[in-house]
Amino acid sequence: MLRLLASLIFCCFSALANSQTALVELFTSQGCSSCPPAEKLMTGLQQSVDSANAIILSFHVDYWNDLGWKDPFSRPEFAERQRLYKQYGISDGIYTPQLIINGKSAFTGGNGARLAREVTALRQKTFPALIALNTETLTDGKLKINYTVSGTENECVMNFAIVTSGDTTEVKAGENVGKRLISVNTVRMFSYKLLEGKSGSILMRLPDNVLLADLRLIVYAQNTSGAEVLGVAMKSLEN
Repeated sequence: MLRLLASLIFCCFSALANSQTALVELFTSQGCSSCPPAEKLMTGLQQSVDSANAIILSFHVDYWNDLGWKDPFSRPEFAERQRLYKQYGISDGIYTPQLIINGKSAFTGGNGARLAREVTALRQKTFPALIALNTETLTDGKLKINYTVSGTENECVMNFAIVTSGDTTEVKAGENVGKRLISVNTVRMFSYKLLEGKSGSILMRLPDNVLLADLRLIVYAQNTSGAEVLGVAMKSLEN
């Protein structure tokens, strides 16, 4: 079944050059037995498309940490972010695995067929907002992010995610005991800020014990009136 879904996704995504980027937010947990198939789906998606056409963010929530395994990537603020989507009316429940596409639609994280349909539907659309970035690594373990947004008059919230990709965990206990799990674009640090004017800056702490070469910054603007993603930018932190 997973192979069939991966094949379907490849067919739908391989023709998305020069189209709108799909921002795919996966809410997941290493303590949830239903999540490994969604993680595999994200791995297949990451391998089959240009990252300029589909950007994945894996938010590891903390509310399954009492099932015998504490997810090392989990943070309570990621679960809170998931609850905000419910408050906006975008999702009808809090569960894992859950996918949110461009801040507009929510569905079960293992549904590869719907994921392919959702992204294919974006082929003829473009984001209204363009985001330009430059970064500076400071000596105190922080990252200064300067950003400029053009092309939209909407009131925006700017979201900043520092991610690692291909994180591998050997699960020693809990519902996924004995499994080797791989996470795509694991969110390590996350912050947000209301856009004031057309530009701004923010300081973020870099994750401990991770090389800059292994980090990427993903920045996306969302409409404050409904959470729709208006623009996305991604940058390596190696240089």
